[in-house]
Amino acid sequence: MKNTVLVLVMLFSITSWQTTAQFLESFDTEIPREWTVVDNDGQGTTWQYHAGDAYRGPGEARINFETNAHEDYLISPQFTVNIGASDLVSFYAGGSGLAFPESFDVKLSTTGADPSDFTVLLGTETTISDVDDLGEYINYTYNLSAYDRQQIYIAIVATASSAFHFYVDEFSVEALPSCPKPSNINYENLTATSLDINWSAGNTESEWIVKYGLKGFDPETAGSLISVTGTPNTTINDLEQGTVQDIYVKAVCGNGNGESEFAGPLRLVTPCLPATIPFFEGFENGYTHNNNLDGCWTQELVMNSYWIANNTITDHNRAPRTGDWDIFLAYGSEAWMFYPIEVQAGTNYTLTFYARQSNTEGANIAASYGSTDSAIDMIHEIVPTTEITEGDYQEVSGTFVPATSGIFYIGIKGHVNTGFFPFYMTLDDISITETQTCLKPTGIQIDAATDTTADISWTPEGSETDWLVKYGEPGFDPETEGDSAQVRDNPNVSITNLIPAHVYNVYVQAQCGGGDGNSFFSGPLTLKTRPVNDNLCDATRLIVDAGCSGSSFTNVGATLENNEPQGSCFDAPGDQTVWFSFEAPASGNVTVTTDFEGGTLEDTEVAVYDTPSDCSNMATLGMEVGCDEDGGNTGTGFLSVVTLTGLTEGSTYYIQVNGFVSFNDGTLEGTFCIEVQDNGVSCPPPTDITFENITVTTADVNWTAGDRENEWEIVYGEPGFDPNAGGTSVIDNDGVLGETLINLNADTTYDVYVRALCNSNDMSEFSHVASFTTRMSPPVNDNLCNAIRLIVDEVCTGNTYTNIAATVERDEPEGSCFLQVPTNTVWFTFEAPNSGNVTVTTNITPSDLIDSQMAVYQAPIDCADLNTMGNEIGCNDDVDLGNNELLSAVVLTELTAGETYYVQINGNAGEEGDFCIEVHDDGIACPAPTDIAVSNITANSAEVGWIAGGNETEWEIKYGPSGFDPDTSGVSVIDNDGLLGETLSNLDANTNYDLYVRAVCDLDTQSDFVGPESFSTMELYISTENFSNFSYYPNPVKNQLTLTANAPIENVLIYNLLGQRIMGA
Repeated sequence: MKNTVLVLVMLFSITSWQTTAQFLESFDTEIPREWTVVDNDGQGTTWQYHAGDAYRGPGEARINFETNAHEDYLISPQFTVNIGASDLVSFYAGGSGLAFPESFDVKLSTTGADPSDFTVLLGTETTISDVDDLGEYINYTYNLSAYDRQQIYIAIVATASSAFHFYVDEFSVEALPSCPKPSNINYENLTATSLDINWSAGNTESEWIVKYGLKGFDPETAGSLISVTGTPNTTINDLEQGTVQDIYVKAVCGNGNGESEFAGPLRLVTPCLPATIPFFEGFENGYTHNNNLDGCWTQELVMNSYWIANNTITDHNRAPRTGDWDIFLAYGSEAWMFYPIEVQAGTNYTLTFYARQSNTEGANIAASYGSTDSAIDMIHEIVPTTEITEGDYQEVSGTFVPATSGIFYIGIKGHVNTGFFPFYMTLDDISITETQTCLKPTGIQIDAATDTTADISWTPEGSETDWLVKYGEPGFDPETEGDSAQVRDNPNVSITNLIPAHVYNVYVQAQCGGGDGNSFFSGPLTLKTRPVNDNLCDATRLIVDAGCSGSSFTNVGATLENNEPQGSCFDAPGDQTVWFSFEAPASGNVTVTTDFEGGTLEDTEVAVYDTPSDCSNMATLGMEVGCDEDGGNTGTGFLSVVTLTGLTEGSTYYIQVNGFVSFNDGTLEGTFCIEVQDNGVSCPPPTDITFENITVTTADVNWTAGDRENEWEIVYGEPGFDPNAGGTSVIDNDGVLGETLINLNADTTYDVYVRALCNSNDMSEFSHVASFTTRMSPPVNDNLCNAIRLIVDEVCTGNTYTNIAATVERDEPEGSCFLQVPTNTVWFTFEAPNSGNVTVTTNITPSDLIDSQMAVYQAPIDCADLNTMGNEIGCNDDVDLGNNELLSAVVLTELTAGETYYVQINGNAGEEGDFCIEVHDDGIACPAPTDIAVSNITANSAEVGWIAGGNETEWEIKYGPSGFDPDTSGVSVIDNDGLLGETLSNLDANTNYDLYVRAVCDLDTQSDFVGPESFSTMELYISTENFSNFSYYPNPVKNQLTLTANAPIENVLIYNLLGQRIMGA
């Protein structure tokens, strides 16, 4: 059980609490031997250990019910009171709730553990907390500081009379806080709205805070507050009548000691103000669903269980008469319910209430009044014991005249037998009024009803000759609403223009006239008009296969005709049948069904009959031809499905729809749908034969079943064969529609027929013929391991190859340029030529394959496992889609000479056909020059020549110092003048050069550099005779060099020691 703590008193944290307390007893496994239990009342029941329901831990101390008042002591071990250490006693206690208040005393002894020793009363308490059902405990504490250094005993003394359970747990002795909370909270002078409250101060404080509110409120955050100064008492004047109130008090100590914890709650029930006349109780406000009736009602249990408030339960006739609430009493129960009323002597009062039960007998009710809310005081009878039955609410009424004025209690006693029936008795709409002189009519009844009219009559209780009849939707208020009919002289009326299959409430009021005025309304009487097809002669005609949706029909208000049969399958036949008819279709096979969602009638019974000779005489109804009660699948599965075969085409058949009888609620009624569905011939042939997954030797055949059969025969053979005389037969009875035909011949056409095998004696005709052709055997190179080897530059002619009937291997790759997953691929291989450059093409005429796709891959590790396929190195879908050239060509460069490569050919979008494929050696793209030669070398020039690698007309010459890299440095010279060869000039004398040449085939294509070709320029020298009589001298001061010669000097060239020219032209 979950424990709910109503008040939590903790002076320190648990750890600190245990170390400073003199002791703690939790009663987890027993009442220890150190404790004393005394059965001082001698009744044989006393305190004992109880497992479960503890405030904390596995168990607690508990005392149970005794016939007479308790006087049972639960006595603590002796302990010494020490100020600041063990001067507060605390424990948690609770009982069995409001109906069983538990009183107890807390006593102290300084001398011994005998009951007579406990002469000090620390507190007298009463608890109505509910440990049994809610786990509610209340904390009680008592100040022991007056007994400093004394050895004492504490006794908890149970004193309640005829209570149920009283619990004690978590008994502790601990340190009194600096601001002790008050104790011994008591009240007196309790009225419906006020009381006087007093308490014992926790110490010497003179200020307190009182908090109060409805049971369970949190005094720290809620509740009404009163501040009290001076003496520990106050008056509360604004309580709510008939409620459970909690009251808390805490001390305001001052002097730095702050405030105490809240003491309490003191829990009490405020009495109710007596009701004044007129009084009405419809239970619409202030009650808790499925809980005992409480508030200003008190109850006295005779046996089993109390009256229960109800807001949602409607089964077993527990729906309210008016509004949304009522009360009920369960089977095997008897209980009184009391309410205080204020009456005047000599006044005639009428008590009226309405009751019904879930069976025809076994429940009764009575009413009396007396001076207290106790059965023993119910000495004035108002209503004698009255048997209550099922159906509409039964009005129960009686009058009484009190002899004296004052407050009395009305008591209503309900009794429901033990046993299986009835389950419940329900009560609603209690009223007490002054008895009228114009008495309301009684015995309202329906004399006759049709789909649009009703005859109503009643019994006058006086001599009146005028009445007002009110009728309308269930729950309407006759005082302000509804349609009316004024009646004079005769106590009956015919109401017209009603809605078929509709529910109405009907009231009747006597109009006495003169000073007697009008009576109260009598009612309501429940009126249900008949459905239009209530009688066989008015059967609604159903059109076969017309369909039905939602809730088109109803059996609300339906009846049974004289001599009307009930279907043979009706397990619990109701008495609200409606009728339909239909004309049998040509097939003679139908399903009649109510198995549809959307209606409110959840359990139908359906029977079908041959036509009667006279629809007004049920004795002439034809034989039953079908019946079903619970064959449906919708909802709870209690709707009906009747399958009929062999009906006579064009004959009329009649359908009876009834509601199942529930022992809870009588005949079930509501809205529903019904259809008559043509099932066609008894064993119709299959249709729509189709073929899938056709291979060389197999094909999957499927069809649409003719009906609900689950076995078929497939017969197949050569075109034109007779399935009744030849062919191969296959039976499909595995529960899955469809079959795979095996061991077929390649590239062969077959005719196929299918027929249904409905049962061992019934099979359909063969279906219409359907045909298919098996696929051809796949090409030899359908698989990678069987790839055809192509010879580079070998010519292909005349559609040499094909992908007709080709397939796709497991894990076969899909070329990156393929637009769809490949479906019919074949494989080729070739060995890369020395050039490493090839074109693989299917763009060869003629070609029956119009649109191919091609991908080229490096060789696999294992041709049988396509997961090991090498990388794709080329892919092409269309050579030129824009010009509708849909065959394929892949240009590959830098292949490894001698390596094998694999070519995948697929027909785009499943295309098949013959085709050619070739591998062309594209050679080297831009061949390098050869035979580089350097000639006519001088000190500063040299001529370069070479042999062209191809047809190129442009070359690049690179030269530089020995060892230079032509890709990153050197002097570049372009030869594009149309003459092969070039003269290099401005070379340095006596220098070693490297030289390279490469072909420039176009803007984007060059060969590799060829070289190096090395050469050295000549030394620079001057003839001797040119230096006769030649002299020179420098002038460092003027940075001047003076030259003299025997001939004119025309030009001066100056070189340094490295042979580099530093001056001169």
